[in-house]
Amino acid sequence: MAGDVLAVAGTPTALIAAPNAALQKKTGREDAMGVRSELKMLEQAIIHQWKIPAELYETLPVRCLDHIVNGTRREANAAMRVLLAMQQQNIAVQMPTKTQVNVGVQIANNTDTGRVSARAIVERIRSERVSE
Repeated sequence: MAGDVLAVAGTPTALIAAPNAALQKKTGREDAMGVRSELKMLEQAIIHQWKIPAELYETLPVRCLDHIVNGTRREANAAMRVLLAMQQQNIAVQMPTKTQVNVGVQIANNTDTGRVSARAIVERIRSERVSE
């Protein structure tokens, strides 16, 4: 792509840096804020499953690792949050949703709302023992 900025479909105000400009090491306070804000935007894009260009998505872990090793503490923390978001997305994709199917479950349709006395219970148990 020729431009430095790419609008993400489905996000009216969100902008993600294109692969050729994303996460480049910059100097100075303003530029450091730019790196952290780019990382924060990428983290949000991963969490909210926005469409990220394939070239950027493939090189993102390596670039984040570079910021963790060579960047400031704030840049390293932002890069770690991006990697954690990617890991959470991978876990969510790999784990299938659990479906519980109950086969052969019997439901008691007791319409008796009255209490059963202890004597009636004892009589029923005795009658079952005698019939055996």
